[in-house]
Amino acid sequence: MHRISTRNDQRAYPLVRPVWLRSMTAMLLTAALVRASCGPPACASPVRAAQLAARTVAWVDYDSDPARKLFETFSPHYSAQAGRLTPPVKLEFVGADVADPARLNVQMRRLIEQRPAAIIATSVNVTKSLLASGTKVPVYFICQTDPVRDGLVPSLIATGSVTGYTYFVPLDIKTLELIHRVFPKRQTVGVIADSVWLNGKNLSPDLFARARSLGLHAQLFVVNDENGLRGLSRDPRARRMEVWYAPYGELAFDHGPLLAATLASLNVPTVYAREKFLKLGGMLSVQAADAHAMDTWAKTVVDILNGAPIGSIPVARPKEIEIAANSAVVAHADQATRDNVAREVNLFE
Repeated sequence: MHRISTRNDQRAYPLVRPVWLRSMTAMLLTAALVRASCGPPACASPVRAAQLAARTVAWVDYDSDPARKLFETFSPHYSAQAGRLTPPVKLEFVGADVADPARLNVQMRRLIEQRPAAIIATSVNVTKSLLASGTKVPVYFICQTDPVRDGLVPSLIATGSVTGYTYFVPLDIKTLELIHRVFPKRQTVGVIADSVWLNGKNLSPDLFARARSLGLHAQLFVVNDENGLRGLSRDPRARRMEVWYAPYGELAFDHGPLLAATLASLNVPTVYAREKFLKLGGMLSVQAADAHAMDTWAKTVVDILNGAPIGSIPVARPKEIEIAANSAVVAHADQATRDNVAREVNLFE
């Protein structure tokens, strides 16, 4: 597919700007979902005494290839900012048992004993472990969920003893609003999600109330595995849906191709929370994006090392929303739908 990027005024989306490096998006999301998944790597290594050199920033993550790849991608961004530090402060990777709270707590205590200059915590679990320790070491977190609801900070502005970056930008309501504008004659929307997403912190609590206010009948289909997806194609209720919306959770991550194939077989428009599903036949996608996230992480950590009060640094998050469309799928839609898509989308594939 070729890409055609368009620019519209997007007044309905105060956070919107056009879009960023696709390869880094995939890398960040893949590494983040590795961290969020229930199974840790088989060989997560403990933190050993004297592992870190003096004057070191410790990047704490799973001891896994995706995590190391993310670290290696971030390292040049840190190096570009680290010239502002005197004396120099190294950046080092620290593998930990992120999914095992008891082992993680021991490892974080050992890490703190080594007195790193700062710690970059790449998940909620690591950040909570460090907060529980009462450490005075500056902590900068990177997470996918709402850090206020997770208890990491009291607010995004007054952050207390830590600060960081979250990719959490609630977009499910904006997605339903988009569906309403693009498909005004389609009122029955199937929302397919796993139980973890449904019970988690990424679901807007008033999602279904907002759907009703738009005149949409949003019907939830809870599917957790391949058997559930295969059963969906035989479910007579699924055949009555006029549009499908698939949020991004464990189902989409673990069974993405089968999810896309199942929804495609139902022959109605599909809207996803990740652009990668357009390559699998989806029509539209809506997601947050930030071309400069790693620059923000690096600059903020160096500012902290240079003495900036950590509690005075607001939590940062993406300021862009990407609305993308699959040109080949849109081409088969009716003229009114094609016109609506053209008004809303800022990236055609």
